[in-house]
Amino acid sequence: MSGHPLKNIKIKFKVQECSDHSFTIAAESLDSADHYWVIQLHHRILALIPQVFLNSHPAYENLMVSYNPVNLPSSEGRRIIEEVISALGSSEAASAENSSASEALKSPEKAPIKIIPVIYGGVYGPDLPDLSKSLDKSEAEIIGLHTRPTYEVAFLGFAPGFPYLKGLDVGLHCPRKATPRLKVAAGSVGLAGSQTGIYPQESPGGWQLIGRTPIKLFDPAAAEPSFLQPGDRLLFQASQNLNFEESRSGKSEEIDSSKDKSIDLSKDLSLATLEILSPGFLSSVQDFGRPGFAHLGVSAGGAADSFALQEGNRLLGNSENAAAIEMTATGATFRFLKPSWGCLTGSSSSPRQNGHEISMWTTYSFNAGDTLQIGNIEQGLRSYLCLQGGIDVPYVLGSRSTFLAAGWGGLYGRALQTGDLLLVDAPIATKGFQRSPLKIRDAYSLPVAELSVTRGPQWHWFTEDSQQNIARFEFEVSTECNRLGLRLMAPPFARLKEFQNKELPTEGVANGSLQITPSGQVMILFCEQQTTGGYPKMACIRFSELSKIGQLRPGQKLRFHVVA
Repeated sequence: MSGHPLKNIKIKFKVQECSDHSFTIAAESLDSADHYWVIQLHHRILALIPQVFLNSHPAYENLMVSYNPVNLPSSEGRRIIEEVISALGSSEAASAENSSASEALKSPEKAPIKIIPVIYGGVYGPDLPDLSKSLDKSEAEIIGLHTRPTYEVAFLGFAPGFPYLKGLDVGLHCPRKATPRLKVAAGSVGLAGSQTGIYPQESPGGWQLIGRTPIKLFDPAAAEPSFLQPGDRLLFQASQNLNFEESRSGKSEEIDSSKDKSIDLSKDLSLATLEILSPGFLSSVQDFGRPGFAHLGVSAGGAADSFALQEGNRLLGNSENAAAIEMTATGATFRFLKPSWGCLTGSSSSPRQNGHEISMWTTYSFNAGDTLQIGNIEQGLRSYLCLQGGIDVPYVLGSRSTFLAAGWGGLYGRALQTGDLLLVDAPIATKGFQRSPLKIRDAYSLPVAELSVTRGPQWHWFTEDSQQNIARFEFEVSTECNRLGLRLMAPPFARLKEFQNKELPTEGVANGSLQITPSGQVMILFCEQQTTGGYPKMACIRFSELSKIGQLRPGQKLRFHVVA
């Protein structure tokens, strides 16, 4: 941890490593700087994405910046961040030469106010009657208190475009629902603790719902995907007779999964290379994902085992980020409609070409009419079918990856289905027969038994026994295991007494973080994770081992090695 003062202004920021691939930046004294500095720092860091950093995520009290340690050493990342802080301090000091330090903390230009029309109560706000009783206020009073303030978007998280808003009247502070709803309608306006926010898409949720707006908060195909941005200001306006017919859960016309699957952005499917005969348990199109949009609530996503994808593309002569088919737990069956080269990487899945067994990590030539049958995945959890040229589906926010949790990207925003036809990108010169080195094939012949972790930003919240137990315990991967995260089974981890009742303000979270729930259980956040979280992060899996998470399967035993 290090401190860095803003020049000529009496503010000191600390830059803390919260993993080997992310930093958090915060004011050392919360009274010395308001949220304006978080937003200004965020905009400065955004200018360095993707050339230097991967993501920038503002929160209530800090800013998380993630990076690739292969391309950017930690020391160099820290140096660049401190230069950004220094430059920001210099520019603000110059503009506030005749102002006091406290006045210089205030935003010189406030964002224009956006109006959010809302129908309160009834079917649109089902929790309003109960809140009226628990808060001892009439429904009209609650509506009045909610529409009175001008709110500021502190940050976006939880889901693409979900705004966490500052400014809720203290009279409306209330707990989350004891049992979250399995389905909350897009546009629902809710309260939770001292927060208010809007659900941009249909999703589970535990906030108290008081109304709904038809405003479409997120459209991944738009030039500006999110209607709201960190630092924006807004007012809620009580309204009647609003039109909800055109409100959808973040899907654009271009990538709407309800469209006829025989239509793919005017491309001629007579050029298709691959037909899905059986998709298996879960197959989807994935590339390296879409870093750079965490500040909009969009996780990077992409291949759960990015190394397996990269190696398959290398063997075929593709760009390392070419899209492929990711298969989970079981394989799939495909028919080739045109000649192609391909290969299978990841965990062993007993592939067969026209009934004859073929090898993993090896390129093969397929003719039109050939079938490729991939069996149950062994040892690990995921295999990848890479094709020469790469799978050709529309780019959404710079990536071909399917964002399953949000329902966009890939092929119509969903898992592959029987009868789907896939195109490949422009043909490339074949490399002919290629095979991965023996050390790679041997590494994937055994299950992942250990992962290296670094100490997380809340490591100091936990008892010495718990800190030692992270390396002592043998964990078991539970059945709650998907692309969003993996819950691990082990004896509970205990907090120190002074942190037992402490609430962590919602903040950005890094891929691979080990969150500890209030019951003391461990959850590994994964590639389609929510971009923000409020549970303490005791540790984080090292960047070089993130791909291994994608091969962890339910029931598997696992140990951690803590790297100082």
